[in-house]
Amino acid sequence: MQNFLQEFQCNVVLFTEHSFADEFALSRMGLESKTRIVVLDPEEWVANTKFIPALWQQQVKQDPELRLARTIEEFTFGFEKKEFVKKAIQMDPFQSTDFVWVDPSFVESEGRPPYTLGFPNLQRIPTDRILIANPEPFTADDIASSYFRGKNRISKSLLAGSKQAWIELGKTIDTVISEKLKISAFIGDDLLVLHYAVIHKPNQFSLVNESSLFAFLSN
Repeated sequence: MQNFLQEFQCNVVLFTEHSFADEFALSRMGLESKTRIVVLDPEEWVANTKFIPALWQQQVKQDPELRLARTIEEFTFGFEKKEFVKKAIQMDPFQSTDFVWVDPSFVESEGRPPYTLGFPNLQRIPTDRILIANPEPFTADDIASSYFRGKNRISKSLLAGSKQAWIELGKTIDTVISEKLKISAFIGDDLLVLHYAVIHKPNQFSLVNESSLFAFLSN
């Protein structure tokens, strides 16, 4: 992760816990003017202030992928992603028009392509939609059954869009989660929720037939 952040030449807002703040500051040495580090411990997350712990405990019990032994921390972090972007938009430390979410799991990946210098190419980010990788097209069966387990329809590693597109995405995700909770459906997996959002409001998304947006946004 440290090497990746040192290579990243664009403006970066990093959300982290107190215990990692100094490490992130070191990784951006020489790029201080392009960096904002926001310390926000999990107990301050919207996921943990808006919802009671029992809700996330229930998500662990309902997880259709129990073999993965996913945790409350994974689920609350997944929910919080849109909230991190929302906070970055509210702060707007670099007077930005577009915002890109990059998953920590992607940053930590050794298999990522080395295209950091040109990232992100803002000309490829739509003004009114969220850009999302769509390696395999949705089918009529996907839409009818809302069953996405094991299907490579979209990626959650990188999402890109304008301020307004992100604000609208946050509203859509909140609506999807609210509707699913009414019927006691599982909402712990943020990728699954994102699938629901794409189906619910397809006009909010620009689907790119790429396995990763990183290379697409680096050219």
